[in-house]
Amino acid sequence: VKILGSGNHSNVYQVAPSCSGLPLTAALKVEVDESGHLANELQVLRTLMRVGDIPTPAVLWSGSYFDDPAFAMEVLGPSLRDLRKSIPGEALSVKDALMVGDQLLTCYEALHSLGFLHLSIKDANIATRLNKPDTLMLIDFGRARRWCDEDGSHITRSHLSRKLNGYNFSIHASEGVVPT
Repeated sequence: VKILGSGNHSNVYQVAPSCSGLPLTAALKVEVDESGHLANELQVLRTLMRVGDIPTPAVLWSGSYFDDPAFAMEVLGPSLRDLRKSIPGEALSVKDALMVGDQLLTCYEALHSLGFLHLSIKDANIATRLNKPDTLMLIDFGRARRWCDEDGSHITRSHLSRKLNGYNFSIHASEGVVPT
């Protein structure tokens, strides 16, 4: 078992088939606190997988790992942050930036059409597939929230239910208005 990454609410481990019982190497995401982010992420991923319009990591299993909520998903390729840092000067070409922008706008539009906001948009939360390195996908839906009900009615919130960080800070957010 090798650690692939960690965040504020979970750790991600690479698990070999012999350890997991799964037929392939998987990434095991385990919640490290009681925030409920992992359950929220799993709900959003399952919704996205049902629709199939948005490239998302395939969820292979969900349950408990040593009494902590966990789920296994496909192992992903590098994040956009990792790709950008591997480029001299850390800047994408205009062509690459336009291709990235086009794919991400398509992903965000599809996500919003399903009634969700990602709420943690940053280059580290955009990854490639190992078998399709030209395809970008959104990851880390732990902070994602619905912006509309099933019937399309707007959901309003008058306060923030999460801490702000430098990646998703805005004047409105600092005043307690959740972006929609």
